[in-house]
Amino acid sequence: MRDIHHPFDDLFFCYFDSDQKMTIRRRSSVRDASFEELYPTTDDDNDSISSYQQQLRCSRTLNLRQNSKNSLNEIFTQILPSASLEKSLLLNPIDQFDPNLSTQILQSGNEIEIMSLFDEIQIASNFSISNTFPNSNQINNSQLNSVSINNSKNVGIQNSLTLLFESSSFLESLANCLVMSFSQALQVSLLQTISVIFPNTSLKEEFIDYGICMSLFDFISSDYLMISMASIQLIDLICEYSSYGRDAIVCLGLHTQMMEIASKETDLNLTNACCVALQKLFCNPDFIDPSALIQCVKPLSNLLYLNSKVALQAVVECFVEMTNKIPSLVYALFEIDDIVVYLINLLEDDALTESALKLIGNMSMSQPSQINLMLNRGIIQKLLYFIGTSSTRASESFWVLSNMVESVPQMLIPFITQSFLDNVIQTAKDSTIEVKKEAAFFISTVIIYSEDSTVPYFLQYDVVDLLCEMLGCAVTIIVLRCLDTLMILLHFSINQAQTVFSSFMIDCDIIDRLSELVEEQTPMVTERAIYLLRQVDQAKQS
Repeated sequence: MRDIHHPFDDLFFCYFDSDQKMTIRRRSSVRDASFEELYPTTDDDNDSISSYQQQLRCSRTLNLRQNSKNSLNEIFTQILPSASLEKSLLLNPIDQFDPNLSTQILQSGNEIEIMSLFDEIQIASNFSISNTFPNSNQINNSQLNSVSINNSKNVGIQNSLTLLFESSSFLESLANCLVMSFSQALQVSLLQTISVIFPNTSLKEEFIDYGICMSLFDFISSDYLMISMASIQLIDLICEYSSYGRDAIVCLGLHTQMMEIASKETDLNLTNACCVALQKLFCNPDFIDPSALIQCVKPLSNLLYLNSKVALQAVVECFVEMTNKIPSLVYALFEIDDIVVYLINLLEDDALTESALKLIGNMSMSQPSQINLMLNRGIIQKLLYFIGTSSTRASESFWVLSNMVESVPQMLIPFITQSFLDNVIQTAKDSTIEVKKEAAFFISTVIIYSEDSTVPYFLQYDVVDLLCEMLGCAVTIIVLRCLDTLMILLHFSINQAQTVFSSFMIDCDIIDRLSELVEEQTPMVTERAIYLLRQVDQAKQS
């Protein structure tokens, strides 16, 4: 994870004056004086650039981590009942979805009529405009024949549902049903119906204010398994579709309740559902009270030894999302007993490797003593193994290594031998675009944080070709890192009178790639591209 503080900001910041002359100011002594000679310095600061780079780090982290969010669908279909397709809906239910009529049915207290309404809503919601069945593999031919609905009628159903779901009086009456003494079967159907409606109404905050979250406090701890499962299903959807609802769930302590239920492991599906719903809660991208995250570290850590891999993956992903939101939480994670050993052991399990790598990557943005714990447990060897043998894990491994180099270059650079770099370059040449992006970022990071004495090794065609190719990767922070690295390499080659490097750049079509970047809408990219174009042109003429 790219920490809120960007280590590259400590290296230098740059801007351009009215004459398009680049000025770079070095912030720390990462490189020696020869690097300062590359550009004149100024006393002006550019906080907007630093802030922008910080945002890019976080953005890149989220893009890299293509969340493997668990789905509760499979869990719920094993336990919760589904409404039968053989209902009156298939004849002509549109009138029944009239908001006033539906509200009257809810207020009547007639369980038979209410159950029928809920079934109709659930069935109707399974239809799309094109009559596509989400679970068509579960429908036999006779059912398909009986539910054949023409498009015009289907559109009418969808429009009727939309009007119903946007009715405040209907939603309020539906919420009031949660406090009624209905049968267990009707309570389950009620929760399922709310789960159908919530993602599809624009009145989510109003729906929350009607008290649906408060009612879940009792439902979630029900002795009746299906009620508990239906409650968790609703919590899962609320957290996914509404930050307002998620905050209500946190304020009511429902997340703590789910942790307690999961820790008891009374039912495998219930444990899995709780953990996956917790993951959805922390995955919500909107702001969450930091104190709530801090308070969750300890109880969540108690779930790291559950017997279900589905649950374990969800718990690790919770920590990933928590440290995405508050990077400093990684320090609290290091206080969990044997957490480093635990995570490195997870790398041995294919089902948990990806999640473990994400969290290790986040925890790599920490203090030297903490990273040293990972080094002593053989994390480098694990990462090198993935880079050499697993195309699916190579990109994440490069990402983790880049984080470590940025955090503690003095500790990581000694591990990066010329033989290893040769393997990195070869791996990148033969890999997917995702691996190439991370390999290019890693090589660039090594160059920037290494001593100048190591730069000559990188003055080779394959390195230039990779960096030039990644100028077109469309990931801004990677493009910026490659541009800065090419500046360093070009300047070094000019000082050393190694004209072959500039010829490498020209052979790699860098002029065309830089010309494309000049048209970019990102000022930092455009300015660097213009400057580098001029430098390449001057080197070409000299």
